[in-house]
Amino acid sequence: MGKNSAEAGTSLLLHGDLDIQIVEAKCLPNMDLMTERMRKCFTGYGACSTDCRSSNSDPHPDMRKIITSDPYVSVCLSGATVAQTRVIANSENPKWDEHFYVQVAHSASRIEFHVKDNDVFGAELIGVASIPVEDITPGEVVSGWFPISGQYSNPMKPSPELHLSIQYKPIDQNPLYKDGVGADGSQGVGVPNAYFPLRKGGKVTLYQDAHVPDDFRPPVEIDGGKIYEQNRCWEDICHAILEAHHLIYIVGWSLYHPTRLVVGTLFTHHQKCVIVDTQATGNNRKITAFIGGLDLCDGRYDTPEHRLFKDLDTVFKDDFHNPTFPVFRSIDSGSVKGFPKLVQEAESQIDKSIHNAYVKAIRSAQHFIYIENQYFIGSSYYWSSQRSAGAENLIPIELAIKIARKIKARERFAAYIVIPMWPEGNPTTAAMQEILYWQGHTMSMMYKIVADALRKEGLHETHPQEYLNFYCLGKREITSDVPTTVSHSNENSTLVYGYRMSLWAEHLGTVEECFRRPESMECVRLVNQMADDNWASYVSLEMVETRGHLLRYPVTVDHDGRVGPSLRELDDGNWPY
Repeated sequence: MGKNSAEAGTSLLLHGDLDIQIVEAKCLPNMDLMTERMRKCFTGYGACSTDCRSSNSDPHPDMRKIITSDPYVSVCLSGATVAQTRVIANSENPKWDEHFYVQVAHSASRIEFHVKDNDVFGAELIGVASIPVEDITPGEVVSGWFPISGQYSNPMKPSPELHLSIQYKPIDQNPLYKDGVGADGSQGVGVPNAYFPLRKGGKVTLYQDAHVPDDFRPPVEIDGGKIYEQNRCWEDICHAILEAHHLIYIVGWSLYHPTRLVVGTLFTHHQKCVIVDTQATGNNRKITAFIGGLDLCDGRYDTPEHRLFKDLDTVFKDDFHNPTFPVFRSIDSGSVKGFPKLVQEAESQIDKSIHNAYVKAIRSAQHFIYIENQYFIGSSYYWSSQRSAGAENLIPIELAIKIARKIKARERFAAYIVIPMWPEGNPTTAAMQEILYWQGHTMSMMYKIVADALRKEGLHETHPQEYLNFYCLGKREITSDVPTTVSHSNENSTLVYGYRMSLWAEHLGTVEECFRRPESMECVRLVNQMADDNWASYVSLEMVETRGHLLRYPVTVDHDGRVGPSLRELDDGNWPY
């Protein structure tokens, strides 16, 4: 591919990791000239002229400091911002010297570095330095000074430049993703570039519900003919609180339901944790944290029987409260005192380790992916429209690309995505309508990628839903290996297998032999048939007991990947379409 094609806008897929270092800029124009002119009106000083190639130090310390730009740099792909430096105040020759390790799954013709001036009333674009994607050879470092151009790529004076280096490593050249989730455990890698490093000696306990009765059916057999024993979350929390010696920390808006946050329409809050000190070896104490989507309040717990919903009009009538929840979990420096300063984003630091863990697990999975989540919105830069919506997380596009790669390799792979029918509360509210709208765009984007991959491989009789399916339910992630454990061992594999099979037994009301191979066509078709049957019972005018709780999400998908409502009589504006 020639350079002219890239300049004409030919996009290439960057799927892997970018190692970026933004060093410094020089000769940036003064974007605060109006302020400077006003200053001159009230002082006897003229403009101080200095060599634009000099450092940030003031060569005239006896003169009043000149007001100039407050620059920072945004790294952009396909209109999405993937990294940002901190703001350097009052400098035309800023030195950032910041390093970023960025996961990417973007089609782009250029990698753009937007140099901006941070002002009180918003950022102003100074100029853009760009590198054609075709000039980046996988594995090789591109570095040097790059010219900063103005609007419409016009040259600027006094010839500003940006000093940076960049290296692209595709996923097929990265051993981190080659051998399955958890395969790097012996090397102590875990999730790369997380705030807190992988540590040995920890323990992870998985809970499928707030409480599981002793007579859970059907039983799940694991290695050695043993029966998998489900953990009991509420009992464990109760014992931990009673036995705590030094601290009990509880976080969660659901604990005091009258509390309301003043927020915009597309906002939810769903962060909960219980942290206590527990007994360790000898006379030592250790920290134990219960985290995830279990509310510590009446009317919001659940069991495998889902009595909360089965007895909604009787036992649990009037038990519901409606707290608010976050679309994607993250923390910024405005929320936490002493937040680590590793990832810089203009004026705040954002922890994206949960997102990065999802991406690593998806890239590493070999056979199947099962995800439950409260919401499923993202990769808006790949949508057919509304690409500037700002939902730029990689999870949906990573799943779609994973399936497309498996189709090209003629390997079986299945993605099971389970989300609530309505994320939270009344589906007619503005927040829920907006979430459903973006969720519909996300589904359409994913199915189109899968359908295009099938068409390119000549698999015209194969339906996209033989690889990718959406259902209605809760919030977990399980991939074809062991993403949640601190080491890679047969014991961990057995426990996660037992957890998944127990979860599927709860959702589907049975344990079938094909469940052992979730990627198989037999398993996908059986699960889809059971979900369709449950949906038919769910919408029936008669009260019919469903077998399990998993329902097909109410959309239709054709062979071309087009998505629409499943039942016209239910198309009342409260669905993604």
